[in-house]
Amino acid sequence: MRMQGSVLLVWVVCLGLGAPCWAMPVGKWQGVRGGHPQLALEEDVNILMYGVLQFSSGLREMYRATTSKFTQIFHSLDAFERTLGLLGKSVREAKDVGGELESSVLQLQREETQLKSQSTEINQQFKSLLYDQLVLQNKVTSLEKTLSSLEGTKLQTQPENISQLKEQSLKQYKTLQKLMHSVQSQRKQMEQQQLQLSQLEKKASHFLLYFPSAV
Repeated sequence: MRMQGSVLLVWVVCLGLGAPCWAMPVGKWQGVRGGHPQLALEEDVNILMYGVLQFSSGLREMYRATTSKFTQIFHSLDAFERTLGLLGKSVREAKDVGGELESSVLQLQREETQLKSQSTEINQQFKSLLYDQLVLQNKVTSLEKTLSSLEGTKLQTQPENISQLKEQSLKQYKTLQKLMHSVQSQRKQMEQQQLQLSQLEKKASHFLLYFPSAV
């Protein structure tokens, strides 16, 4: 689908570059089209509009794919929050139960490893989503420029879905910013939990050193 969208983009840009030729005086068009400039102009505009519609359809498919990625990220964030909650619970239990300190530390270490893995996965999803968002915005901008180049022809209406795609793109960008703030907040919490884990490991070492029979 991306390859098809790229081909359509090249087609629309090429037609857009040729748009000034369609605004030639009637006399020049007669030499090119054999005396039927109006007919030739309408034919070229129809061809260009077909390419524009195909291109906007490709943008709509990209928007749907991006929305799906948002859903995946939300699921990943939910799992991340659940694991972070378990980590916090384990920290509290380790503080309250001295006899189970060693096993609690081992559990914390496993959960910390799981958190790091989930954090890496979420970062990769964000990078992919940011790239798709940039591509989508660039294509919408390119399409708007192509439509602007048609001014002066008899094209009186433009596809309404172009403005809708732009609004959807901006909405996705705002949602992405909120997600990034959420991830940053969770990352700070994870760093705090890691600090507590380090302190507990030191306490566990001293505890086992002076009270080895307690384990």
